[in-house]
Amino acid sequence: MREPGAERVGYEAASRAAQHDAQAAVRGYVLTGEADWLTPYERAALARSRADLRVLKWRARADGHVSRWERRRIHAAQARHDALAFRYRHN
Repeated sequence: MREPGAERVGYEAASRAAQHDAQAAVRGYVLTGEADWLTPYERAALARSRADLRVLKWRARADGHVSRWERRRIHAAQARHDALAFRYRHN
């Protein structure tokens, strides 16, 4: 048997969460995960980093052979991108 008002508690919690998300959207933040908030600047910086990495990989593969030097460069760029994403998610 349920306690009287038990379903109301869940509704109020959901309502508070929806209000919180709406207020954050007004401030320009976007929820990207469980509790990871990114500003518009951070989203743009990650998009630029991702695009630069994609171009670097494309250019390395353009001649049909990825040299050792190109692999190192791609690996370093991927590590920089991962570090940037980690920093923005955990600031």
